[in-house]
Amino acid sequence: MNNNAFTALIDLVDFDQKTIFLQNNIAKLVHGISFFEKQKDTLDIAIQKAKNNLHDIQKEVDLSELEIKSYDQQIKEKQAKLNLITTQKEHASYKKEIQNLQEKQHACEGPLVDSWNALEQAKLEYQKQLDGYESNVAQIDKEITENNKNIEQAKIELQEHIDKRDEKVKFVPKDWLEKYEILGARVADPIVTVDRGSCSACYYDVTPQHMVELKNGKLVQCKGCYRFLYIKQQQEE
Repeated sequence: MNNNAFTALIDLVDFDQKTIFLQNNIAKLVHGISFFEKQKDTLDIAIQKAKNNLHDIQKEVDLSELEIKSYDQQIKEKQAKLNLITTQKEHASYKKEIQNLQEKQHACEGPLVDSWNALEQAKLEYQKQLDGYESNVAQIDKEITENNKNIEQAKIELQEHIDKRDEKVKFVPKDWLEKYEILGARVADPIVTVDRGSCSACYYDVTPQHMVELKNGKLVQCKGCYRFLYIKQQQEE
């Protein structure tokens, strides 16, 4: 068996596995940025919701107060006219109108008090969102900046690593390399060890004939998963 060629193939496998590791690390960092961006969106939605709620309740309060003031103005006008009326019939009519206005005004006071209480709660909730918003966003932005920095460093490391692949490839026999790269496009671990007479990936039994071929340096494929096999002790020889 050409031990140098075999060792070169295993080195290439390890090299490519590290490439995958570096690529996955970058993907995780990118995913992290996406996660942090979603956190920011959640904070923005929460504070906007609190702000809209405060605005809506404030609008209700303003309308209720305006309605009560309107009744109050009408009552004052009716009372002023009441003082000028001389006939009993007109006097009774104006008194009835004033009473109706006072009843309507009174009916508005209860909901207004409820709106005032709701407004205070809405103000507290909005302030609570504001208090945590800036610090939370600042922390998230810090995490995003750190992730972007790590991504750039990881990309540099990945490229420097990939640039060394040609040096690894040139020691691997061409026919081995072609088979390895075809299978490597389908599975993450195209070359695996034989463990106790079986493929260590799918546990399919290796035939005695294939064991002899492996020991003689031939590249053998597992009949179960079609990965390439090697005997670990051969790598160490």
